[in-house]
Amino acid sequence: MFADWPVVNANLTKSLIERGGGTCQIHDSNMDTAVELATVESLVSRGEVDVFISHASDTQGIVTATNVALDAGIPWFAVDIINNEPKITGYVGVRGQQELGRPAAEAMLEHFGGKPFVCLLMVGRLGLGLAETRQEGVEAALEGHPEVTVYYSSPTNVDIERYYEETVNGLQAHPDIDAIIYYQSGMEGIFRGLDEMGRLISRGEPGHIAVFGVDGSPSELEAMRDGYLDGVTEHHGGLVAELAVKLVLANVILKQDTPHEVTFLPEKITPETVDNPANFGNLPRYDWDDWPLLDPEQKWFPNPHR
Repeated sequence: MFADWPVVNANLTKSLIERGGGTCQIHDSNMDTAVELATVESLVSRGEVDVFISHASDTQGIVTATNVALDAGIPWFAVDIINNEPKITGYVGVRGQQELGRPAAEAMLEHFGGKPFVCLLMVGRLGLGLAETRQEGVEAALEGHPEVTVYYSSPTNVDIERYYEETVNGLQAHPDIDAIIYYQSGMEGIFRGLDEMGRLISRGEPGHIAVFGVDGSPSELEAMRDGYLDGVTEHHGGLVAELAVKLVLANVILKQDTPHEVTFLPEKITPETVDNPANFGNLPRYDWDDWPLLDPEQKWFPNPHR
């Protein structure tokens, strides 16, 4: 797992399940659907699991593995990325992937306050559904804003080296770029590219290129405090983990009727709100057992009880 979001989500899920007396294994496929299928087949054949929770890299590619579990009578829950298999037991995530792209773009518009600016839009890993829909959210927010000029990178495939290369290429082709926006993990590569071009300049200094993104991870909030990141959609990996575990407990353990989808709307984080202790990027990294309940008012899903 190369990005903060899946690290937070997977490890907090494991912690919550173990706090409840269960056991949890984490398997990282490195975005390889063949590995996902082989892992599921092995676990099912050995009878080692009662339920699967997946954070898939490919909404269609995960379907074969999903059906191996479902055909064996094992419930399957998807988090963050909706699974194209309609028979999955449940889904937890934001209310449409567009809603992750939109707030980051809105933060960018607010940052420039109606003034004309030039933006480099970092294209993610196309062909997965997720990238296209997040990009649609960015484009929908920018629609009707003639003051914004948008240039598109080549697909980065969520590869840090590609983000670096596309940042350098973008600035070489368009030296007048004022802002960069990404909707899949790539901040480190963008900053490397800015540094390579002598444009990694902190907020408030002449020549600063404003950067906006999606996740709200610990490293992104740290970059915001340092003055290099200017806005981010909080894709709350911890909240997704908690809601998924609550859904699994209610459905699988307590045998209760549960909704097919549990969704929430993400918030945007700006320099003015970066220190809010409720931001998941501000919670104790790696101390998963010390994380508090993130939906204490049961706003998004009730706490399971008999």
